[in-house]
Amino acid sequence: LASEVLNGVYREMADMPGMPHTSSNLGGIQCFADIGDDCQISLFERSMGGSLRQEIADLNDNAAKAAGYRHVLLDGYEPWVFDPESRLLSMAAEEYSRVSGIETEIKVSHVGLEPSVFGEFNSGIEMICIGTDIIDAHSVSERVNIDTIKPFALTLRNIISRYAEENR
Repeated sequence: LASEVLNGVYREMADMPGMPHTSSNLGGIQCFADIGDDCQISLFERSMGGSLRQEIADLNDNAAKAAGYRHVLLDGYEPWVFDPESRLLSMAAEEYSRVSGIETEIKVSHVGLEPSVFGEFNSGIEMICIGTDIIDAHSVSERVNIDTIKPFALTLRNIISRYAEENR
């Protein structure tokens, strides 16, 4: 089963080589001795859009069936793709550079982000995703780089003030 289940990048973004578009990763394995030696294998299937998430789910479903397992695709959320031309993004980059004295680095991440959920309720809302530097995210060792808290807080304050002023 392990050799048949997709674990890794399935397709890269055409306009950003090296950035995953669609992937599936082994998240964990739980075995339950008290309920008939059942095992649950968690896969995280992600895609930036289109039918590719379903395509990798189908591949994993076929691998599970061939090994005598049942594959259940849980509801996910729609991908959020940032707008590189966003006025809010350029404002945030300017404010971070002003606060920190460091040139802003804008990155794309192949992860689940809150804007994915918010966008479902208001497709026209302008959103960016910013924050402090997180180390060892989603692990028992997760922590924040404390030196990034103040610049983030000041940047956020400035973005809110500036955005409010420009949209009066």
